[in-house]
Amino acid sequence: MTKPPKETLKDPVTGKLLPKDVCYRGPGQYQARRMVNGKRHRETFASASLARR
Repeated sequence: MTKPPKETLKDPVTGKLLPKDVCYRGPGQYQARRMVNGKRHRETFASASLARR
């Protein structure tokens, strides 16, 4: 598995680093990746704080 590009590691809105499981996909799109019951689950959120939860 490859690492995401460095641009997705930083939140362009706040300038802070994003958590490990959250990446920036574009304006108003933050994707969270989690393991749920042994399966990978992805979901897109409007803000980094929502994706972090």
